[in-house]
Amino acid sequence: RGEIPTPPEVISNRLFYSQKNIDQPQPKDVNEKKIITNKEALDNYIKFYNARCDEKNTTSDQYRDVVSFLKEVFLELVSPDEDVTKTTLEDIIDIRDIIKTFPKRNIQKYRVMSIDELIDAEIDKANIISSRTLAKYMKWIKSCYTYYHNTGLIQTNPLQLIATTSGTNALEHKEIEHLLTLTKDDKVTNNLIKVFYTSGMRLSELYKCSLKEVDGVKVYDLTDRSISLKTKHSRRLIPIHRSVDVSLLKDLPTQDGFSKRINELIRSYISNDKRKVLYSLRHSFATDLKNKRIDPNIISELMGHSHQTMTLQRYASSYDVHILKEAIETLNI
Repeated sequence: RGEIPTPPEVISNRLFYSQKNIDQPQPKDVNEKKIITNKEALDNYIKFYNARCDEKNTTSDQYRDVVSFLKEVFLELVSPDEDVTKTTLEDIIDIRDIIKTFPKRNIQKYRVMSIDELIDAEIDKANIISSRTLAKYMKWIKSCYTYYHNTGLIQTNPLQLIATTSGTNALEHKEIEHLLTLTKDDKVTNNLIKVFYTSGMRLSELYKCSLKEVDGVKVYDLTDRSISLKTKHSRRLIPIHRSVDVSLLKDLPTQDGFSKRINELIRSYISNDKRKVLYSLRHSFATDLKNKRIDPNIISELMGHSHQTMTLQRYASSYDVHILKEAIETLNI
């Protein structure tokens, strides 16, 4: 259906170097563009939205609802101090999956809870937001990114690539095998497909983790408190699958470039289903472990979700790393 997209630009992954090298001061590029944070970008959008509301005679209640949601919910999920250009399609999908589990905002007992508390809370199904409300929230988020793109704050709009209200579907095992065949001549990309399928990591997490050995087991380490992650449960250790070539993780493609390439490959050669994207590998990971009859709490810990029967309030890992490794190695690739 067309030529296989060429590999994206490669960047050096600093978290895979020694701490000594990381701590050394780096020379500044005089032409380096000033970073605009998510908070700064949203503040700019709210000013624009306020002016547009005046023109369209938007009610004060609607204005308050939109601004309240964007500031109190969305901004917390996307991380206020991170570079607005670093938000990927996978981040948006992850945020949408979190929002759809939230309660209706007019229920007082939930209004006083923080975002982390809401994520951990067991919400009665009757109190969870409707699909219509989710669509409304995603429309508000999409308007933000349309503004960011139109004003040059970001080069590409991640929300253009998918329907904002639809979920993602897991890639079937044969589709993953096909993806690996298509990339067999590109070792870095081929290896990264294995990484995401056998770890369940979010795209951004790979660029934030470090590699360690814990009790003789090589792991992706996401426990560093200095890195910004989606929730406290995202701080975890994930054993590295036997199929992954760690030496190929030194130089990584840019997040946006890699995401685009994989999504193009899936769309052109694998499936016309718009709900199958790079992020689908995370769903494949969970689905295949479930089919292997792995304990749901182990799957939750590996994926960075709260446990069904316990929490990770105190420890980065509630399971011995060898148990986690055993679960990971049930995946065949």
